[in-house]
Amino acid sequence: MTVIAKTTAYGLDKIIKLIQTNIDNKLTWLDTVNIYGKVQRTEKEEGFYPEVWISENEYKEIFIDDNVGAIIGFYVKSPRTIDGYYKDVEVDVICTCDLKKIFGNTNRDDERAFNELFDILASTTYVDSLNSMKEGIENVFTDFDTSLIKYRDMQPFYVFSININIRYSSDDC
Repeated sequence: MTVIAKTTAYGLDKIIKLIQTNIDNKLTWLDTVNIYGKVQRTEKEEGFYPEVWISENEYKEIFIDDNVGAIIGFYVKSPRTIDGYYKDVEVDVICTCDLKKIFGNTNRDDERAFNELFDILASTTYVDSLNSMKEGIENVFTDFDTSLIKYRDMQPFYVFSININIRYSSDDC
């Protein structure tokens, strides 16, 4: 597994980096999993696309990558809430995976993938609550243009997101 994060992170980026590291340490999936930080909503001629930072000024789209077993990214929702001393942030943890690669079989182990990531997030510091789950490209990527994706939600691919609330203070960063 690979955590792709800025070396020096501040604020929410630092908290997400801690969550990325926890996922990296606990996830038992077999193939390469790229765990990115914040997903950016980037406008292009065709519409809006989900992109993640990979280095300096380089970004990459993260719909599905058949070169790895899975991709995980953190889509930060607006607005962020300030509750006195604390900051509350709603985040969709997006996961696109190839079930055959991450589990080494041809079963449709989608519930297994969801439950493993859910359990890791539930036990992670700064994850205040787990609120909902979405499945399928159309539901997970509602804020993005998905019209160019030909094959949707076909075996062995599985796309889901877990909506979480992150709660932290400036002292945590």
